[in-house]
Amino acid sequence: MNNLYGKPRRKNPIDKETKRMKSTTFKKLMSLLLVLAMALTLVFATSCSKKDEDDDDDDKKTEDGPSVDAEEGRDEFISELGGVSDTYAGAVSEESFATAEEAAEAYVAEEVVGDSYATITNTTSKGELNDTQIDLLNIPEELSDGIVAVEELEVEYTLAESTAYTANGNEIEACDTLNTSKKVRVYVIKYENDWKYFTPCPVNGETISKSYYDSVFDNDKYRNCTLTTTMTLYADMKGNAAGQSLDGGLEVTMNQTIKHDGKKVFIEQVMTIKGTGAYAGQEDMMASSFGDEYLCAYMEEVTNEYGYPETVCYIKDSATATEWYEGELYQIGFSKIEELTPFYNQYLDYTYFTKTEFGFALADENAQKYIEQAMAQLTNLLTGDDWDFDLYAEYYVCDGVLSGMRNNAEVALDMTQSYGGQTMTMSMFETLQQTITVTDYGTTVVENPIAD
Repeated sequence: MNNLYGKPRRKNPIDKETKRMKSTTFKKLMSLLLVLAMALTLVFATSCSKKDEDDDDDDKKTEDGPSVDAEEGRDEFISELGGVSDTYAGAVSEESFATAEEAAEAYVAEEVVGDSYATITNTTSKGELNDTQIDLLNIPEELSDGIVAVEELEVEYTLAESTAYTANGNEIEACDTLNTSKKVRVYVIKYENDWKYFTPCPVNGETISKSYYDSVFDNDKYRNCTLTTTMTLYADMKGNAAGQSLDGGLEVTMNQTIKHDGKKVFIEQVMTIKGTGAYAGQEDMMASSFGDEYLCAYMEEVTNEYGYPETVCYIKDSATATEWYEGELYQIGFSKIEELTPFYNQYLDYTYFTKTEFGFALADENAQKYIEQAMAQLTNLLTGDDWDFDLYAEYYVCDGVLSGMRNNAEVALDMTQSYGGQTMTMSMFETLQQTITVTDYGTTVVENPIAD
């Protein structure tokens, strides 16, 4: 292009390098944003609503922030599952104790406070129960052999404040302090030579116990079943980074089926990622954050020629592919086939959950604390003042096992971050909907797709 005097315009020798640096910084800032979106998705997929259930306006979106309605679609989902039922009848501690007080205090430590540290301040006996009162406890018959007496005690305790930290070790601001002085009623069973505590079925509206949590999430119950997951994420973003617009949208949908049949596992996952505006054409970058757009794998534990167990793994990387190739478990994020069992080594502090008539849900009063801690493990980009959210996670139980789960989340985010001497400003409104169903307990069959 010529200038006004007809002579060739000379380019500034640093223009090209400056543009390259700006482009690189922009891509890095965008990458950070996509990682943030993924972090939010991971947190919200296992979270709940912080809204006040007494506020009738909380099920409507207002100008003050996001809002979701947990009741919307609940009855329809339960109908799709074929109903709900809870078979947990209670449990007796495996450990024995020398006194009733020791048994009662152990109950608090093991079944009530979770990851928190409790200090017992007082233990008071309320006396032994009569036969009618014992019958009302519904102690399972197989647990009642050898009972000499059942005693009720009241244990008063305090909880030490826990501190959350960001991923780089910095302390984050604590959420509203809860009342840390609590009382709990405990039932202990006297046998001929010792005492044990009894854990009854949780009451609707109260925190679930560890024994109840463990009974539902016992992964031995899930070694033969089919999990189906659907997830949809929408994000509407407006902002600026390195002088370039960040206005645009992000849409991610995922459908996943995992079949478990003892030592055989089949998994198929289809994910679609679409960017609009500034994110159009960035699908490859997004895929690196969100995972494989298509994955199909068959895994089986076999005995090798030396008599030792090993896992064979075959993978298809395209929905249209007809050929399978031999792979390794690490290629799909696992080191042994046992890790693919639902809820394998996936422990969340049971004190976050509240018992419901359909199963349980994450407790509202702990939601803010849980989210702050979960976000601290995933990203250093946010503070509590940057974002507002409303979300829920509901777990549906049928015949003592998880039959379904629903998550719904909305988050409004406003943030300013600096990277490489450049500043990024961002406003984002994100919604996430996810459902999981668990079916065909004991009847799931996985066929070897590459068998001759």
